[in-house]
Amino acid sequence: MFPALSVHVLRPAWSGVLRIAGLSLLVLGSAGRLAAVGDIPLTNWTVPSGRSGTLSTLAGDAGSPGVFVPFSPCRIADTRAGSGFAGSYGAPSIPGGTSRTMNVVASGCSGIAAYATAVSLNVTVTNTQGAGFLMVYPAGGATPQVSTLNYLAGQTLANAAIVPLGSGSITIVAGVSGTDVIVDVNGYFTNGTNPQTSLFVSTNRDNGAAITGFNESNANGSHGVGGYAAGTGMVHGVQGQVSETAGSWSSGVHGVTSNRDKNFGVIGDVVGSVLTSALTNFPHGAGVLGRGVEHGVAGFANEPSPTGVSFGTSGCILDAPGVYKVGGMLGIEWPAGERYGVYYDGGLGGFGTKSFLEPHPSDPERIVRYYSLEGPESGTYCRGSAATRGGVAVLELPDSFRWVTDVEGLTVQVTPTGSEFVQVRVEKKGLEQVVVRASHDTTFDWVVQGVRRAYKDAEVTPRSQLLKPSGPDARIPAFLSADEKARVVASGLYNADGSVNLRTAERLGWTREWEARATETRKK
Repeated sequence: MFPALSVHVLRPAWSGVLRIAGLSLLVLGSAGRLAAVGDIPLTNWTVPSGRSGTLSTLAGDAGSPGVFVPFSPCRIADTRAGSGFAGSYGAPSIPGGTSRTMNVVASGCSGIAAYATAVSLNVTVTNTQGAGFLMVYPAGGATPQVSTLNYLAGQTLANAAIVPLGSGSITIVAGVSGTDVIVDVNGYFTNGTNPQTSLFVSTNRDNGAAITGFNESNANGSHGVGGYAAGTGMVHGVQGQVSETAGSWSSGVHGVTSNRDKNFGVIGDVVGSVLTSALTNFPHGAGVLGRGVEHGVAGFANEPSPTGVSFGTSGCILDAPGVYKVGGMLGIEWPAGERYGVYYDGGLGGFGTKSFLEPHPSDPERIVRYYSLEGPESGTYCRGSAATRGGVAVLELPDSFRWVTDVEGLTVQVTPTGSEFVQVRVEKKGLEQVVVRASHDTTFDWVVQGVRRAYKDAEVTPRSQLLKPSGPDARIPAFLSADEKARVVASGLYNADGSVNLRTAERLGWTREWEARATETRKK
């Protein structure tokens, strides 16, 4: 006589034989279980992970199948007689060497989305007719080379597996010997939209990403991560945010490109703009590219704090060690209230004119536009009116003029005013004072002009690559005036039809640069 024993093995992490006082008991790990025929309850199970160091079950499991959407376990098929399931989901059992296809999406289990790409299944065999195996795989797909579970005669075994779907269906093959099959599902995976479902990922991974999207497609428009917001309020397709404790150079969104050939770290697009041709102006790409019908890039900043400076939009150039060289800002304000719409370090240059605008006093559809005086030097001036006393007038020049003007090259203009003829001359000129003498006392207007001391040696015709074509297919810049276009044709930079003068490009070595750049791009 053997004593009555009650042995419970709860969630074993291994499979094998448990020996107790000479008795042997078959134990199945967390991927399977032993149960009496007819007693197969619908209970939840752990979704196979597949990651290193964790349990992964088998042939049907799919690596990184998408976002998982769990729900309460649901039975979709039971081939045992009297189970209550019909069609491909019910009796009879699956004969050895045959297969059966089941539409999981249309099985009647609520909660499985039509766009599901894979499902988390728990597959049970019972009433096994002999040694055999079960294979579960997407309908219409290739038959796997390994089984989802193996069985012997008279066994009841279960195994969890992630199985991709083929048009919403799976195929089950009973190898060698027939068996009854029970299929339960507790969630699905998807690469599409999950209604009312939010994906939350929390990790502490160093030098890595919580979520990584990788796409190897060569088709235009392919991307690693896509975000779409369909609401009617202030919505965002993708939002990046960092904590208040983040260190310097942190960012909500970090865009990186390793290919400099017309590539950009971040592209902001307003749908409807047709500006692809403008890429010819960026042969080496950019950190941020903004393209829009009305605004390419918009920068907004609140007024500065007592210890800060506010920039609407700023850009700068750093040298190799990272030291600031030149820069410019659109919209800048200091705490004391000093502000500029455009501020620059290192000079302002460009084609066209510099002008200021004023309201028109009577026509609401017009403005007054005045243009800046141009010259071959960085000029300064001061002016005023004075009068001689005893035939002499001493002009004291303002400090602001003296601080920035070079002592060499000063010119003085004196214009007598009044009805009498008078002779005047400049007896002395300098930054400290200007002495004027007249044949008799008179009033006069005066102008003193000079050159900024810091830039007195500035070149008028320096070497420049501002008009250098970006490539052999470039066209004459549209922003040039008719006279300027005629000049770049006359200089041999462009041809009369607007195309690049390749003879000039060859002579200056530009064609070799373009060819080397094209070769490097092809290698990438």
